[in-house]
Amino acid sequence: MYQDGSGRHTERKQLTAADGTVLNGKLDLPAGHAERLVILVNGSGPNTCDNRRDKGDGTQFCFYEMLAEEFCSRGVACFRYAARGCTEGDMPPLYCTVEETAYQTYTPQNSITDLEQWIGALREDSRLRDARVVLFGMSEGAMIAPTVARRGHAALAGLLLEGYANSTMEEVLDWQQSGNSDLLFYRRYFDEDGTGVITRAAFEEDRYGVAAALGVSFDMLDQNGDGVLDLSDFAAHNAENRAAVFRAIRMRDDTWLRTHYPVRLTANWFEGHRRLPPNRETMPQLTLPLHIFQGTMDANVSVEETLAVRDAFAALGKQNLTVHLYENAGHTLDFESYLYTGVWPDGWRDIFDIAAAL
Repeated sequence: MYQDGSGRHTERKQLTAADGTVLNGKLDLPAGHAERLVILVNGSGPNTCDNRRDKGDGTQFCFYEMLAEEFCSRGVACFRYAARGCTEGDMPPLYCTVEETAYQTYTPQNSITDLEQWIGALREDSRLRDARVVLFGMSEGAMIAPTVARRGHAALAGLLLEGYANSTMEEVLDWQQSGNSDLLFYRRYFDEDGTGVITRAAFEEDRYGVAAALGVSFDMLDQNGDGVLDLSDFAAHNAENRAAVFRAIRMRDDTWLRTHYPVRLTANWFEGHRRLPPNRETMPQLTLPLHIFQGTMDANVSVEETLAVRDAFAALGKQNLTVHLYENAGHTLDFESYLYTGVWPDGWRDIFDIAAAL
């Protein structure tokens, strides 16, 4: 328990899930009375209450600490929690110690019931009993939060969803592994004309030094030798890895996934997502205020997913969804720029401000 110079008060929380798993969280309270409580709903993989990461210059930052500080500066309480089996550690890049037995129980189904249990426990705190509860779902959390809202076991004032997916996790994975993620990554740095393809001249100009930093050449990426980089090149380049990923999931090969997949996830997690109804089914059932924040150059989830749910709500005549699109922003709404400029990008300022106003 501690208090910073602004009067923000932070304390650790702990509870035991229905299956006996011990869950850990942190609650941040602003100075004065908090009328709103934002709960950070984790993205996929090992998450701690701090989510400490390397900045790239030899220093570290705590992502969740930064968010909590910003919410509290607007008079909004903030709660963050660790994924099952995850505690703070000392080893980069995740600074997370994973206890494998508990982490095997990290599935979307348990994430949903754990979040419901956290909300119930926080409601028992006299300081938060009357607070409006807002779920801020990031990436996978933007799948978990709507399901919690649909189940109706917790009274919620609204959802903030960043890095939104309208489809199933399997469909998202297939989109990523079929070359789309790589194409969008390179387009951000080499397709300034917005044509959707990358020419040799633009690539070899390497205006931002990306190709040099990655050690790749145009000819390495131009799989079909037609003189431009497009989806077919990245699909061909990634075909073998795509097959290996889906084979490992099908064979429940956690050893391969732990060694080769960029995010530490288990076959249990993937199987759980196969049984989770997609947002395209869940979101239209909701009547509370919904806000989606999406970068047009999100390389993890296509912006088309957000456009699809916006169109679905319009067709139904529903007016409780607001979509916020950010031109050329990526999956994190370019949070990384804040680390070097000290200025929050537009998407993040909107998230903080809307949370305070809901």
